[in-house]
Amino acid sequence: MDRECMSNEENYAFDVAGYLHVPGVLSRAQVEEVNALLDASTRNEGMLGWPSPQRDAFRDLLVNPQLVWYLNQIMGHGFRLDQAPRLLGAREGEIGGPLTGGDEPRDPSPAYYLQNGRRSCQALKAIWVLEDVEENDGGLVVVQASHKSNVQTPQELADGTDEMGLVKQPTL
Repeated sequence: MDRECMSNEENYAFDVAGYLHVPGVLSRAQVEEVNALLDASTRNEGMLGWPSPQRDAFRDLLVNPQLVWYLNQIMGHGFRLDQAPRLLGAREGEIGGPLTGGDEPRDPSPAYYLQNGRRSCQALKAIWVLEDVEENDGGLVVVQASHKSNVQTPQELADGTDEMGLVKQPTL
């Protein structure tokens, strides 16, 4: 990246919504390569342990310069991978299930806050979108500002019966 820090707009968007959409990070060739590797495999997890050269494209995603730059901005230097990469939606019961994540009961380990101009973000999920997705096509769903909640998530929001105007399927 050719700038020192995130723009005020990026910081505001991340702080308010809880996520940051950064389009155009991967080239079309990189997207095609990763998709071809996934299509050719019978597995959808453990990509980092696949034999070389199949694993190399997935390892390259971990050290993508733009990803690393944003991780340094949001989490600070010295972040670490705490879960192996995997294909979203490939696990039994993952699609259509209740929301995951959350912070109940209160757990400070994945906490996010901004105080006195300093950000503390203990956990972040990077998601690579490998095909174009229009709004409401299905796919990734985000609950804006869910990272800041200081009250228990309403059951209707968690189970999907009432989105409360907070659920969004972004164009990716």
